[in-house]
Amino acid sequence: HACERLLKIDPDNADAALGLGGAYLTNLRPALALRAFRRFLDRWPDHERADDARKAVADLEARMGDLLADLGISDEEGLEFATLHEEMQSLLEQGKYSQGRRVAEQLLHRRPEFAPALNNLSQINFAEGRLDQAIAATQRVLAFAPDNYHALSNLTRYLCLSGRLDEARQWAGRLKAIDTETGDVWLKKAEALSYLGDDQGVLDAFHDAE
Repeated sequence: HACERLLKIDPDNADAALGLGGAYLTNLRPALALRAFRRFLDRWPDHERADDARKAVADLEARMGDLLADLGISDEEGLEFATLHEEMQSLLEQGKYSQGRRVAEQLLHRRPEFAPALNNLSQINFAEGRLDQAIAATQRVLAFAPDNYHALSNLTRYLCLSGRLDEARQWAGRLKAIDTETGDVWLKKAEALSYLGDDQGVLDAFHDAE
């Protein structure tokens, strides 16, 4: 966030431009990192640390195919789409909800069933106090991806906080039944089950993660 702000007021700051790429890498934003390093090299190809940036670009380009495949896209437009997706994640983490909503809507205009955008949109709605819209966004995901554990976890949490505990427990049961080692599934299980006071379920998620 600091690097982004600094570059807006001092676009000729090479150190900030390079630091931005490194910050994106640290925060697990490879598409944004690739864009930042490419822009750095376009502007400062003879910089003393240009070789470091070139190595980072080569490493990221080698990994980008797998990232795009995970998102279900593989062409050059896919890199732009992945960059927008990561921008939305960063905006959500920084609490820039109105900007995050606009980016989510751009993504959904291009791919109405892009689950990560809907899941993040649900969290934006929740953060802004739109609980009904948050619930609706998760249900949109589950209509076409019934085993999406992000949506199941978020829906369980939203229903619990709405006082709809019986419904929350039903969705939590579906979440607990998910059997995958993909991503942060155990964290999402523990998060949702903690709201329901399902201590054993939280412990089971922890042990499964181990």
